[in-house]
Amino acid sequence: MIEDKAAAAITEKEINETARKFYEAKISNDINEAGHYFSKLYRIATGNSCLNRKLRSVLAGWEISEYDAEVFISEYFCKQAKNYDYTKNDNFVAFLLEFIWQSLNKKRKNDSKKPPSISLDEYLTDDNGNINSNALEKLGAENPFEEDETVIKVRSRLPALITCFYKHNKGKQASKTRYDYFRIFNTENIIECINSSGNTKYFNKAEAYESTDRDFVRFITNSSYEKLDDLLSFEFKRFSEVLEDYTYEDKEITIPCEGKIISEYCYKSGKSEKRPTKENISQFRKKYENYFKEIWLKEV
Repeated sequence: MIEDKAAAAITEKEINETARKFYEAKISNDINEAGHYFSKLYRIATGNSCLNRKLRSVLAGWEISEYDAEVFISEYFCKQAKNYDYTKNDNFVAFLLEFIWQSLNKKRKNDSKKPPSISLDEYLTDDNGNINSNALEKLGAENPFEEDETVIKVRSRLPALITCFYKHNKGKQASKTRYDYFRIFNTENIIECINSSGNTKYFNKAEAYESTDRDFVRFITNSSYEKLDDLLSFEFKRFSEVLEDYTYEDKEITIPCEGKIISEYCYKSGKSEKRPTKENISQFRKKYENYFKEIWLKEV
């Protein structure tokens, strides 16, 4: 994963080289390798990098909030990067900048035509997180307004709590320990959202998958977890499957996880040198809840 410091130090030449590797893996149908480099480029584009600063410089002339800028760059990257062809342009940075004006203008035109109520096409996305223009026809008589507006917004924006963590947290608040815990708790929220409805609608699936702690999901479930839709069908593991020498009444793991489950994961995953205490985990959960309220709820 590209951390903030690494993203800040990366050069355009290194970004373009990463893009080349992504393109070559894609045309070779090496899904795992292509996914690896796509995720790396995503972190660069949305992190504190020279690419992100150039994208933001374009947005500077528009009346757009900090949050909306973050969301636009994330969505623009996910849509545009998959079309990258290294043989036609060996400068990935220039490639992204080349089409950003057209995308901004199109977004503005579309926004001006939107009715004040929720639009189906505004929220339904395909597997890549892009708007599916045929969604209404495919859904037939399904009512898109069954979901509460707040629920829809939560699902569409929840991943940004993690993908934009280092932009909302500075200094001591931007510690890796805090990031790791917040990512676990945010992953629980995403799982709850999907489990409660039985669908992954309204998520930008690429961004949501990237924001989750994938090893945590694999630790508590029987899923190989390779895409967001894998959260639609899996079984939680039992306590005896994840806890050493567990002699109490066996039961299935539930969300949110008990402190002992998170403690064991943090220890076995190497995020902590020793098993964190229940109190320590509880403190970080409260900090996450405050972060959610302060940074997130005011946007809804």
